Amino acid sequence: MGSRGPPDLGKTKTIKQRRIDVYLPTLEAKERWGEAAAKRRQKVSEMVFELVETALAPPVGADQATPQQLVEELEDLRADLEAQRRRIEELTLLKESLEQELATYRAQAVADTGGVPKLDSRLVRLFSEARGRDGRHRVVEAPEVRKALRITARDEDQGKALNLSLEAMELHGWIKRAGKGWVWHGK
Repeated sequence: MGSRGPPDLGKTKTIKQRRIDVYLPTLEAKERWGEAAAKRRQKVSEMVFELVETALAPPVGADQATPQQLVEELEDLRADLEAQRRRIEELTLLKESLEQELATYRAQAVADTGGVPKLDSRLVRLFSEARGRDGRHRVVEAPEVRKALRITARDEDQGKALNLSLEAMELHGWIKRAGKGWVWHGK
């Protein structure tokens, strides 16, 4: 007699030992599983086996983590990010405060000299290094000077100190007035 059906691969003898009954909480859940398996073109048992094996499988590499570990890591990273944002904000405020204090100190130093200001090295560098495309010294206008020294229109003391410094530089022949700015003539 010929055998019917596919050849026995040793599974028929152990079918009862390998069987697991799963009872779902509702008929809707069973239908949902059936539809999901159909979309995957699998039997429900094949889909359940595949999903359970995937869930139980250890991570392939050391870098892979469980979903729970990833959630925890994400929460930690978000907390760290927020702490860094607060730190950046604090440091930015501190930097602005220190810059204002330094500007006030520089302005006071110029005012305290009795009209002979101590020149800011940034100012000397700005004029001496300002060159045009032809390589010759070019005119540096007042807005560029204020920007380079970070002096705003509201900083009256710094503005006065800058004017005293520019006058002293002109007096010593380091810069000369040219249009709306100055050009370097120092050595």
